[in-house]
Amino acid sequence: MREKRQIERPSHIREEEIFVIAVEGRHTERRYFEGIGAYHNNPQIIVKVLPTKDGRNSPKAVMSRLEGASIEEGDSFWVVVDRDCQTRTEEQLDEVAQACVEKGYAFIVSNPCFELWLLLHWRDPEGQSAEELARWYQNEKMSNTKRYMDVLLYQDAGSYHKRIPYLHDYFPFAPIAIERAKALDVEPDKAWPKSLCTKVYQLMEALLSRVEI
Repeated sequence: MREKRQIERPSHIREEEIFVIAVEGRHTERRYFEGIGAYHNNPQIIVKVLPTKDGRNSPKAVMSRLEGASIEEGDSFWVVVDRDCQTRTEEQLDEVAQACVEKGYAFIVSNPCFELWLLLHWRDPEGQSAEELARWYQNEKMSNTKRYMDVLLYQDAGSYHKRIPYLHDYFPFAPIAIERAKALDVEPDKAWPKSLCTKVYQLMEALLSRVEI
């Protein structure tokens, strides 16, 4: 039987809002979401990130990490995954999207990957050629450890490494990334994007609307 994960809560009278975010990766997403919560330093907002362990990073496995978490008014639960069309079918994503609706979780997909969200802190898709945007979407493998968007992030941010990402310089530009991501979302009512897009902006809009109060 799977051990249920309990979310630790403050023991005093509850005034905090908790963002519980289950992510696909082990390092980058966790450091980004925890880091931006600390960057804004609002003690009434708590960001809890549940990273992947033991290689269990399928969308269904990511969603399962939220099982057993009790829900209180003001809390929100987020499943953050990549499209990763090499290993995931549309049917798999549709199944998890529907399960999230039933459970009251938000389903956040980046197509092709979370690095697109990071790249939008630095580059505006509106100024890119169709050929360049196609390269973003394909995100071709450039070496044993880097793909195309990893290389772009290294160029723009001065450094980028998935295992030990330094992301503090990104945080001031999150509102810009939100607007750029929204412009890419040509079908905002769809459960997940089937073209170049990252729905992370929906999570960030919700988070920043609270931390900046």
